[in-house]
Amino acid sequence: MLKLSKIAASLILLLNSPAPLSQLPQADYPAMPSGWSVYPSDQVNSVTPACLSSSPLAWRVSVEGNALTIVEYKLSEPEQPTLPPEFKLKPEWLRGRRHLLRLADGWLIGIDAGEFGGGLWITNDDGSLSRQIVIDNVRGIVPTSGGIVVLSGLAHMGMDFGNVVMLSDPHGMQFSFEWQSHLISAPESFVKLADGSILVATKHSVWNISPSGEIDNVHWLNRLRGYYSWTNSIAKAADGTVYLGSRAIVVRLRPGSSEEWLVPTECLTQNLCGCKP
Repeated sequence: MLKLSKIAASLILLLNSPAPLSQLPQADYPAMPSGWSVYPSDQVNSVTPACLSSSPLAWRVSVEGNALTIVEYKLSEPEQPTLPPEFKLKPEWLRGRRHLLRLADGWLIGIDAGEFGGGLWITNDDGSLSRQIVIDNVRGIVPTSGGIVVLSGLAHMGMDFGNVVMLSDPHGMQFSFEWQSHLISAPESFVKLADGSILVATKHSVWNISPSGEIDNVHWLNRLRGYYSWTNSIAKAADGTVYLGSRAIVVRLRPGSSEEWLVPTECLTQNLCGCKP
């Protein structure tokens, strides 16, 4: 496990290459969803970054037990939650992605407006009183048994950073910072697991954040580095397999294995179904 004060030590994990699939013991993994196949590993390196980033298709993943479900992810603007009536934002932040968490007598409001900025505010019930407490673009707000985890960061042009903050449960508009740490890239998707930990995907890696604030590097995404694919969803099966929903592909990360790409079977011979080379 990795303590927050020693976050840099996690980089050692990034240097460890997983064993080839041929050297791993065989196991019974969840059945592939009907109509899906594993993209040939010897062809992955021939797929260009422009291919994935321009794909007209994207896939969203979810699991129940070991059962994987893949559905098409619509590349449209998500429905925005309603802000408290008296809470005011800069005009350039009004179209930013919103994350709201209802408190006993107020709100936590996170805004991610991309290169235009964002932040996290704590407000009273109608938003007439507010205080900004985080200046980063907020990517997610997750209540846990130990407090409230706030994921933030930005990947834009040559900039790419991520942060994790744990807040105490607020009383009125009062709270405390319990701990904070850094990710090596902006959070793109996350899921809260049954044990209270949070699984976070960035474009470089997958991290597990425990309720006590320990951070583990689960997997280094060697094959996806340099791809502007972005993950819209992440899920973990009962056997430990992690799935990432993305443009054109679904990434499967089996324990102890290198990553695999899942695609609709028809896309095996159709240039990933519309990818531009």
